[in-house]
Amino acid sequence: MSTLFVAWQNPRNRVWAPVGRLSDEGGAYKFVYTRGALNAREDGFRPFGRMTDLYAVYESDELFPLFANRTVQKSRPEYNDYMNWLGLSDLDHSVLDELSRTGGIRATDSLELFPCPEPTADRNYTVHFFARGIRYLHPENMRRALGMSSGERLFLMRDLQNQHDKKALLLRADQPVTLVGYVPRYYSAEFSELIRRDGGDDVVVNVERVNRSAPIQYLVLCTLTAPWPANFQPCSGAEFEALAS
Repeated sequence: MSTLFVAWQNPRNRVWAPVGRLSDEGGAYKFVYTRGALNAREDGFRPFGRMTDLYAVYESDELFPLFANRTVQKSRPEYNDYMNWLGLSDLDHSVLDELSRTGGIRATDSLELFPCPEPTADRNYTVHFFARGIRYLHPENMRRALGMSSGERLFLMRDLQNQHDKKALLLRADQPVTLVGYVPRYYSAEFSELIRRDGGDDVVVNVERVNRSAPIQYLVLCTLTAPWPANFQPCSGAEFEALAS
């Protein structure tokens, strides 16, 4: 993983917007704002720390503190468990791999990081993500989520009456049919487009692992796989365009 987008959540309507792009340029890190940051200023978005110029290119030999503070140091006693929760090898991963799995979520702000998918060698679209909204489930749904097994298939359902996000996608288990969480909001539109293009038959979501001893945000790790559609260009909207040349 060499590039991540930074998403900011509007505190008023809870809509996510891409406002920046973080990349690993072969050992050096680069951050630029995207056009989504311009649009989000009207809703209260402000530049990060000392990176006040929306049209500048920011470079550093070390990961910017804003993002480094969202990773877990190897010296932490929970580090090995943490790597297992993420499904990553502690010997073969980058900090951007880590952030792409966790989203870099912190309780103190409204930022998340996510990758822009690229076609795999066999021309598939593959995304790893943690199920969201589990803390708000009914106890019976929570028990079903905790009881799921690796490899179990999940199904996507549109949450058409969701007042906060008309594009929201639910995750449901089968036998019995049970709601077990939500897709991260910044993937909802893209996953919906994949379903629209092929009818949904080849869009497959599986439980990769259930981390019963982990914090709830790392409880259910999922993988979505689908054939890469012809002429499909994720992250191609104007809001993803870098402001700096």
